[in-house]
Amino acid sequence: MKKNYYYIVNAKHKIVCENYCSREDAEILAKFSGCALYDHFPYKEYGYEDTCFGFELKERGIAIHHIDNKLTHLGIETSNVYLAKIETALRTLSKIDKEQRKLVRLSGFAMKLERYCLLGLVRYVFRLTKTQLRANLLGKHPNQKLFTFYKLGYYADLMP
Repeated sequence: MKKNYYYIVNAKHKIVCENYCSREDAEILAKFSGCALYDHFPYKEYGYEDTCFGFELKERGIAIHHIDNKLTHLGIETSNVYLAKIETALRTLSKIDKEQRKLVRLSGFAMKLERYCLLGLVRYVFRLTKTQLRANLLGKHPNQKLFTFYKLGYYADLMP
């Protein structure tokens, strides 16, 4: 059963629920909650669909209210699974509209590096160190700064 990201939106244009599930499950949830189903995303892979959704809401003049929602990692996924999801999300990010990519900190920074002809250097260093970076990130004590560089380097490697 194919899964996609769906948003359930009420009549006041407030998101009631977001879920990665089958279309059938999303339709049942929308019907049960008396809300509309929103699934108009140009890319159906995991990652950055919330950015696409927010951009479209902004274009339609619908206000977005952000909340400070702290994240706690419960160790449900292995590091390998998480890193694979990050890579999928970055592939999705590389395909979305340039205007939408400007809204994402990582791709916005990559655009600045590209303007100063430094993105190629990041790509080169990433290719040289990718194996060591992955070893660190999948090890017992992953380094957050190396993770940030890994994401930037992986993204840079996807760009033409």
